[in-house]
Amino acid sequence: MYHFDNEARKNFYASFEQTEETVAEQIKTIKIWLETQTHLPEIMDDAKIRNMLHLCKFNAEKVKERVENYYTFRTKYPNISNSSNPKSQSLKETMETVHMCNHPQLVDSSHRAVFVSPKKKNVLSCLNIIKLYFCIYEIRLQEDLMIDDIIIVDMTNITFRDMCTLSPRMVLAGVKIYKNTFSMRLRAMYFINSPSYVSIWMPIFKLFFPAKIFDRLQVHRDSEILKDLFSPNDLPKDYGGSGPSLDQLNDMMQQKFIEYEERFDLLDTLKVEESLKA
Repeated sequence: MYHFDNEARKNFYASFEQTEETVAEQIKTIKIWLETQTHLPEIMDDAKIRNMLHLCKFNAEKVKERVENYYTFRTKYPNISNSSNPKSQSLKETMETVHMCNHPQLVDSSHRAVFVSPKKKNVLSCLNIIKLYFCIYEIRLQEDLMIDDIIIVDMTNITFRDMCTLSPRMVLAGVKIYKNTFSMRLRAMYFINSPSYVSIWMPIFKLFFPAKIFDRLQVHRDSEILKDLFSPNDLPKDYGGSGPSLDQLNDMMQQKFIEYEERFDLLDTLKVEESLKA
């Protein structure tokens, strides 16, 4: 599902004066460190560490912090971590009523697009969207070339009532996990097909989003901006292209959740042994 060119990875490494060999050495060093962290429940695998190195710009000390946060955020933020398994009834229902999916092709060889698009009005649970977002990240850490995100929120079926399910506390928790656990870098967030009420929410968002993130939010009354992001062959059929439809992308995402069912079940049981922490 996650297509990328190995040449794109090499070019990304080169921009930080890294090579496959130096990155492999950093992964090895971090795994040796992990073996000394007896309070953590497992030794993270190479693919995840590699992506964390990407997201932390190859700063090994930051990676160690993010690895720690990866295992502790579920305890720190129970409102988000509880019932966060994709096979839970509430998340299965959300996946049936909302397109929540990645595009398999990178934008400009480095940006992964994420679509959020309810299929009908008044079905959106912002909390469940945040939970699914982090479920998708779990899969991406294993499979993707993680550099940064482009988030596309289609407002066609998002009502003012839907937006009111997004509490300040929820936003703050989601942003903290996004930054401090996954270290994701937001390239841009596009609100497309936006009704006029969205302008009411933007000053509220500004109160809770870091300035660097808020400056990357864009509101559009239509979906024409997508034609600047995707080639006609990749642009989803829903927006006039010949690429996969949002229904198809959503089905692919649901299949990925099934494929990773064992991993999500394990995540439900992993605990940090604080008493063993040095």
